[in-house]
Amino acid sequence: MPLVKQLEACTEALAKSVPFKAVVCSEDNDSSNVNYSLVLNDDLVLAIYWFNASELTAVSTSLSKFVQSLQEKVLLRSDRNQIVAASYIRPRLATQLRENGIQYMDAAGNAFINSSNYHVVIVGQKPPLKLAGSTMVKTKVRGDDEKTGKAFQPSGLKVIYSLLSDPTLANKSLRNVANQSGVSLGSVSAIQKDLIAHGYLQKVNKKFELKHRSQLIARWAEAFPYLVRNKMHLGQFTSDNIDWWKSVDSDMGIQLSGEVAASLLSNYLQPKDGIVYATKDALKTLMKAARLRQLKEGEQPIFKIDVYEPFWSIASDKLVAPELIVYSDLLSNNDPRNEDAARRLYDEYLT
Repeated sequence: MPLVKQLEACTEALAKSVPFKAVVCSEDNDSSNVNYSLVLNDDLVLAIYWFNASELTAVSTSLSKFVQSLQEKVLLRSDRNQIVAASYIRPRLATQLRENGIQYMDAAGNAFINSSNYHVVIVGQKPPLKLAGSTMVKTKVRGDDEKTGKAFQPSGLKVIYSLLSDPTLANKSLRNVANQSGVSLGSVSAIQKDLIAHGYLQKVNKKFELKHRSQLIARWAEAFPYLVRNKMHLGQFTSDNIDWWKSVDSDMGIQLSGEVAASLLSNYLQPKDGIVYATKDALKTLMKAARLRQLKEGEQPIFKIDVYEPFWSIASDKLVAPELIVYSDLLSNNDPRNEDAARRLYDEYLT
């Protein structure tokens, strides 16, 4: 397939899941190895760095070396408005790229864009079918024209969280979903239509059912830290007490997540770094009880504690954050110990 057709396939797949215009344009650009750029809404231009199939095949031999070489080729240039494009980027590589701040897109519709006011994380899309030696017959997927990407933007993630936490909400009024998720009624309606278009909400015997739950959880867990959690960051702290979390009580209006929560839920992980959800008022109580102090610029403590504001209502009798939140937080730092703990938590609480 000609390069321009492959690039158009990437942008067309992206455009189906985002609420803004995405096109590929030819231009002479030193930051692109193919002289093409991705243009979003005519106000953001990202030079495309294309990787062919043979280069991506080499990734399996040394993923870390590949990412390092990619950083040298892409991120060390003076112009950082770049995006990696390929026919298909495997999940492990996609995770590595996101962790290293490298933007990407592929023809399956997977994408990570974090430039200016554009924040996109799309994961879990399968590669296009390859029919060797035969003619590819393109069939229209029902609902393609209605896909807007709103389900996987910040408000949509809050609605998905509510539906995953309480699947009965799928058959309750939109106002009920809005009240539960804290999202406006108009947005809930648009998000519901998008979930239907993506096949995650389907009508069975005149009732809506949440489908492809495992895939939906995977997409939600990948996007949550970037699009919701990190925007609610209250600060990074440490303590002179390595067991600081043992001083936290459920009546403080605080919930523990990440490694500490995994330790409490499964007694599997010895916690080091911490993730806590607390309101600004509750943070003051936490700092006093756990003897926390905010990190100084450039400080490298033995362990760190990140505090975020929750978007959900914290239950006064529950010290551990909801399992779906803990699962996402464990996966967010790309630590093999935490990934193993996340798999255990998923099997025990989320299946």
